[in-house]
Amino acid sequence: MMKDSSKLTFHISIGILSVLLVAVVVAIGVISRNRKSDISDISEDVWTADPDDPLSNVEIASIVVQWMEKSRHPDGRYIFDETFDESGVATKTVDHRLGAFPVWAQAKLFEKTGNTEHLSKIERDIDVYMDPEVVPFIQNYFWTCALLYDASIVPGLPEDIANKMRDLCERGDFNLELMQNVDDELEQGFVTFDVRVDQLPVSALSGAVESPLNHEIFQLAAFSADRSGRYRWYGKRYDREVATVLLRDAVELYSQEVAGGSFIPSDTRCVIGFAALNLYALSADESLVDLSELMFRSYEPSVDDVESLAFCTLLGSRLGQTGIGRVSDADISKMLDIAIFDLFDVKGYDGYYNGGGAFRDLKLPEARRSLIANTLLTVVLLERSDLNASK
Repeated sequence: MMKDSSKLTFHISIGILSVLLVAVVVAIGVISRNRKSDISDISEDVWTADPDDPLSNVEIASIVVQWMEKSRHPDGRYIFDETFDESGVATKTVDHRLGAFPVWAQAKLFEKTGNTEHLSKIERDIDVYMDPEVVPFIQNYFWTCALLYDASIVPGLPEDIANKMRDLCERGDFNLELMQNVDDELEQGFVTFDVRVDQLPVSALSGAVESPLNHEIFQLAAFSADRSGRYRWYGKRYDREVATVLLRDAVELYSQEVAGGSFIPSDTRCVIGFAALNLYALSADESLVDLSELMFRSYEPSVDDVESLAFCTLLGSRLGQTGIGRVSDADISKMLDIAIFDLFDVKGYDGYYNGGGAFRDLKLPEARRSLIANTLLTVVLLERSDLNASK
């Protein structure tokens, strides 16, 4: 009888241990799946790259978005950039024009994870940038409306949040002098994009002097993309015509400067390409894709300039999405690998500086982190997360 009782106790113990083991395995599986989908609640002190279990695209994006969150000004505005001096002291530049960037990143993160916490953060940010006491005015830096429109069409995004995004787009103003020049051109009937892409020079000339008109070319192209975004929201022909004129003017200035021996930096060239793709979405004019590809192909991926890398990675990714742009997954993966393995400030990567959790610029001795560059790279990572581009 005692022997039977002992055997019964033994079997019960084994059964309990088996149940516990299964529970532990299930729990580990749940934690692993959660870690691979969204790590917005994980403390930054565990941000470490493990060669045996590398961070996924979504994890990297989540870490970068956390950096954006913790780098904000106390009044809720986001920074333009964060720069560290040689002693490790950070200087943060706050800029009231850039609220659309983190909103876009949060929307893309919500799309991938389904985590509704991102929706509440989007609403919070829009409320900050709609408050005239915190942000007196918004001058569209370049892609406010284009990014907000892209965010507004994320599947599952509530309609009331999409409407708030549209309101934020409407609040932005454009350079008045620039718009006056465009209106003068429109009065003359110049509303077609008639540039011969096959005759455009390629900006190269290593060692050449940067064009003094580079900023103007950048601004023309950037505002063109934003006007395309406004057209997709409101359907006003005027916005489409403005987008066309601005891009044409940007390309003509680019051509003039390059033909004259001046250098146009990579970020400006890729902003031209992005504007061309946005206009292509409205017109289906394949010469615009040719222009975009010309600008993309003129860029040689490098660790030296995180902003150019970010702009051109986004451009290449969007070119690939057109189905007619000759950009391969390998092209984009190569660029993302540079960003992740050389510029990502997390322990375990070569870009590690102080574990801030963002892509940093190596041009300066100090570590500089740009909100724009980090947002662009984050969105590309999320849009390509199913391809496991980070591994």
